[in-house]
Amino acid sequence: MGDFVSFSDLAITMALLVKCVFLMSLRGLRGCINSAFKFIQLPLLCPYYSRMSRRAHTVNIACKTKTKGTIQHLIINFTGLQVYGEGA
Repeated sequence: MGDFVSFSDLAITMALLVKCVFLMSLRGLRGCINSAFKFIQLPLLCPYYSRMSRRAHTVNIACKTKTKGTIQHLIINFTGLQVYGEGA
């Protein structure tokens, strides 16, 4: 069997917030995040969708699913995800 990789609550929360903002499926989310990591040349991997689905019940996420306007700025840094704009 493969190696078991543990992801922090922050990593799961961050991925689920991106899912919420862009209204993506968990499978699509994994591909999107892995592509972003590859683009910026980070040797990281996004958790599998099944692991995110199970862990989604253990982390607290407060995110509106619909926005009133377009998202003007999306900022991702080491402390987490912040959304700015009319719908935030």
